[in-house]
Amino acid sequence: MNKIYYKVSKLENFEVAARKIFNLLVEAQNQFENESRVLKVDIDNHLNELGQFDDDMLRLQQEFGELFLLPFFTEINFPLLIKKNPKKQINDIPEKFTLNNLKRETSLSELEIKNYYNTEFVLEKDVYLYLKKVSNVLKEYIKIDNYKINIDREDYDEFGLLIQWQSYMKDLINELYNSFINGNLISNVAMTRSLIECYVYISIIKKEKNPLLLQDWFFSNLIKGSKRYNEGNKELLNNTLAQFFEGYDILQSRLKKGNSNNWLSTVIPKKILHLEMLANI
Repeated sequence: MNKIYYKVSKLENFEVAARKIFNLLVEAQNQFENESRVLKVDIDNHLNELGQFDDDMLRLQQEFGELFLLPFFTEINFPLLIKKNPKKQINDIPEKFTLNNLKRETSLSELEIKNYYNTEFVLEKDVYLYLKKVSNVLKEYIKIDNYKINIDREDYDEFGLLIQWQSYMKDLINELYNSFINGNLISNVAMTRSLIECYVYISIIKKEKNPLLLQDWFFSNLIKGSKRYNEGNKELLNNTLAQFFEGYDILQSRLKKGNSNNWLSTVIPKKILHLEMLANI
């Protein structure tokens, strides 16, 4: 087995270090053709004020190391990353190494949502700046009430119910964001589920274009929500709806059967309907 070692000096940036490591890879393949290779890299300093690796060395280890180098080795060892290649080592080394090949930049690159799941590798100030951008977008969205502009009245939506649900989804997104900021992860999970349900339901409704299905969805949510009311308010709601909608008693009786997705039984003739099943329609 061919072991390759390199130490990044404190004067080297990402580009210099990446090119030197790549040259060592090429040299190893030329001298020890197709022999199994292991890479070991140490880094001298390159720490920020928080004692964490700077952006250049994070990129060297995560983007260059794992995404580019790993396939050409059986194993790579960086201070933040030790990983074995789950596949067969590639020995067809590119003749030229171009940094642009690591990440294809397009006009949409600036819209990419970065993955901050591993906060050990990310500066707090970077996370703050990212969340600030999201906050500004949501604040602007609230200010212009964009949902009133973006949804036209559908022919099958006589009462404009979809517009009201769009408004509800907008409020839910804002609450979800605030819940994340305040660290209320339990509420965050529950609201994320509700938001996904809204997208799934509306996509089915817009696909079916059936006014009765939209009506069933609306009444089903009213009935489900009324469980939180006291008996007096429940009775007031039912009496009011019975005055405006003929056959409401029959509709109410039908929608109470099964689970909360029973209003979709006219689309999927099953007794129990789960969200995962509906998402595949």
